[in-house]
Amino acid sequence: MDSPDIEKIFAILEREKVDEMVSLLKDIETNDTNYDIRERLVWQLLSLAKQMDYSCGVRFDPEDMEDYITRSCSDVWPVVCIELPDVGEVAWHMPPCNIKYDGHSTEEKYQRTKKWISLQ
Repeated sequence: MDSPDIEKIFAILEREKVDEMVSLLKDIETNDTNYDIRERLVWQLLSLAKQMDYSCGVRFDPEDMEDYITRSCSDVWPVVCIELPDVGEVAWHMPPCNIKYDGHSTEEKYQRTKKWISLQ
């Protein structure tokens, strides 16, 4: 029996990711006003887009920055942006994180992650 062609395997995996992105995009549109569900779906979509090497990320809308400077960061909603090949950018405003940064260091962060893992 011949060993599988690695390019075929990668093509299958890529097709599976594209199919998952299609499904997520449809679910996002269906749940556009259900922000809790939409938020989870958009983060999943961003992760897949990153895996597919699409141009994507999180930015702040320049028009919202005045609110950030003059009022509160809770008034500024980050924007998830994904450049879909051959069609252009899609973007969603996402709710801001309401967890106040506690000043932890990188070392403390990884101590916490190790502790959490050990508790699982």
